[in-house]
Amino acid sequence: MISANGLSDPVLKEIDRCLTAHELIKIRVFGDDRADREALLHDICTKLQAEPVQRIGKILVVHRKNPDQMGAAKTAPGLGTRPASRGGATVPRRHGAAIKPHGPSAALRNKV
Repeated sequence: MISANGLSDPVLKEIDRCLTAHELIKIRVFGDDRADREALLHDICTKLQAEPVQRIGKILVVHRKNPDQMGAAKTAPGLGTRPASRGGATVPRRHGAAIKPHGPSAALRNKV
């Protein structure tokens, strides 16, 4: 939140910390002047190498990629290795689509 005191150094550091942790954040501005909010958005993006995403009234949405998180996501263990759902077999549906049966009655349907 940015109060009437404007964009102080502690507020800028907190925005930087939040962008590092979350990449996409919303910032509430407690000011009624639209031009001041536009200037704040420009200052934040310039000082923190971020991109403006959207302005909705007194809410500013800002994005900044975090290269450390991108590398961690690529090397995360178990990525893309979800266990198969129970049932396993697909049952043909009308019009060529298939569904996966679930529950104990699924085994009975596959035997019939």
